[in-house]
Amino acid sequence: VLRLSAWSGLSREVLPMAPVVSVSDVSVVDADGVATVIEPSRYRLVQDTHRPCLEAMGFVLPVIPVGGFVEITFEAGFGAAWAEVPNGLSYAVLKLAAHFYERRGGGKDGYPEDVQALIAPYRDIRLFGRAW
Repeated sequence: VLRLSAWSGLSREVLPMAPVVSVSDVSVVDADGVATVIEPSRYRLVQDTHRPCLEAMGFVLPVIPVGGFVEITFEAGFGAAWAEVPNGLSYAVLKLAAHFYERRGGGKDGYPEDVQALIAPYRDIRLFGRAW
């Protein structure tokens, strides 16, 4: 659940996790705590490997009242089972586990280069705390 007191843009809000599987609910809550569920026909999920977003179907996203907030309920991740994780990432996890097992009790030496190469396509560098 993502809770926001203001949208970062008028017509779209970038979600902080990726990939996003689905958006199940968008609710605007006023200052008195009264929630209003937003009809799914008023927004859509734009799926993206690094920056999925909630996008208005009209010109703007619903208004968030002063003192209120919006809650976006969504499901993110590659899947619940290990088999649903992309091969490159699952292989990187196994290699990293082996790397740390071999060096247990040793110093901190970072990720091996082969692990860095395997996870590179899945890394997203975000500057200034927001994604545009």
